[in-house]
Amino acid sequence: MALYVTNTMTRRKERFEPLAPPDVKMYVCGVNLYGPAHVGHALSYVFFDVVRRHLEWSGYRVRHIQNFTDIEDRIVARAREEGRSVWEIAEEHIERFHREMASLNALREAISRWNRSMCSSAISHTDRPSSRARATMRSSMSVKFWMCRTR
Repeated sequence: MALYVTNTMTRRKERFEPLAPPDVKMYVCGVNLYGPAHVGHALSYVFFDVVRRHLEWSGYRVRHIQNFTDIEDRIVARAREEGRSVWEIAEEHIERFHREMASLNALREAISRWNRSMCSSAISHTDRPSSRARATMRSSMSVKFWMCRTR
């Protein structure tokens, strides 16, 4: 059974064709875990679990990568209140999240990425944004990115 996806650049439905068959790299933007997981987190995780299982059933080798937002104002505030590190709180929520998603029988991603590991890379991109992206640095040292569609 073929998989069709909407190409947001062309706004057309297209048949999924991997770049390097039979390998598929699936990067999923993960959850912002400043508290317990909720049904919205589960919906996203289970959805991509179904996509992954369909691709694997179709004969593809899937490398599933997901990031976690572990640097966020609410996490920082909680760390200050509790006298703990931001990373300690983020790890606690990520471990809990994985246990909760496992209870839904969802396959775990092959690789987990944390935003903290990508901060220097993201900030370096603000010095030289591409023609397709713009970024601004705010006084709080947070970086906001806008992706722009070019014709």
